Amino acid sequence: MALDTPGDAPGGSVVTAASGAPPRGGRDGFTLIEILVALAIFSVVMTGVFGLLLLQQRVFARQGGLEEMRRNLRRGIHLIERELQRAGYGLPPGAAVRLPAGMTGDASVLLVSGMGLASGGEHGSDLFYVAHSPLRPDRLARRMATASSALAVEGTIPWKEGDIGIIADGMHADIFRVSRVDGGEILHHAAAGAFDGKMMKSYGEGALVAKVMLAGYAVSGSGDSAPPAIVRRVVDPDGNLGSQAVVEGIEEMRVRHSMREGVRVRLVARSRYAPGDPGQRTMEAVVGLRNAGDAP
Repeated sequence: MALDTPGDAPGGSVVTAASGAPPRGGRDGFTLIEILVALAIFSVVMTGVFGLLLLQQRVFARQGGLEEMRRNLRRGIHLIERELQRAGYGLPPGAAVRLPAGMTGDASVLLVSGMGLASGGEHGSDLFYVAHSPLRPDRLARRMATASSALAVEGTIPWKEGDIGIIADGMHADIFRVSRVDGGEILHHAAAGAFDGKMMKSYGEGALVAKVMLAGYAVSGSGDSAPPAIVRRVVDPDGNLGSQAVVEGIEEMRVRHSMREGVRVRLVARSRYAPGDPGQRTMEAVVGLRNAGDAP
């Protein structure tokens, strides 16, 4: 029996022999169970990845918050050290004066060697005031008349309305605010009962008159809207007391003044950005008032 050849096939078509491969019995693609298993494995893996990322984020936030807290403590101590080291610079010797409540916004404060302590700050903290003079002191050109509101000075330093000054003769001292200047030499301090009240005494020719830079430091603020911070209080030329936060994150400040040890400062900070860390951090420093009575 003859076999058909390609040339013998009707219509010129090619006929091939059977390959002998068995017919396919499987199905193309994945079953529903296989898909569900794959999704479950993927979910477990992604849950682990996201959990690890969240853990790393919390660790990073906590470490960042603690580092910021330590940085705030260092900044606060550095600021206070710098201010206390300037206390008394340029002031007349023995210029111990009492800052009136109208000048500080608090109870009157006794200023000794350019530094004065007060109580009653927020959160049980202390507050203190620092005074120094950026210029060498002026002098009275002639004796101040009794109960006079005018001081005739030599005019060796510039004076303007709103300046705060201290006058001292080695035994007594008064602080005053300039209300008017005539020709750059005559200072009219604020009237009695106003900013500073009356002076203690009449000062003679040659008494030292220093221009004073006065600033107070305290802890203020609480809560998320106003976090605790060290604030700086200054008196503007109009006699108004203004405050500005200078170091955030400080919730307590303790200040102790000892004639033997100097000024001991203790700051307490707490971070808002360290979840799970309810603890506080504390830093202390002791500063000597080295410029007391620096003026000639």
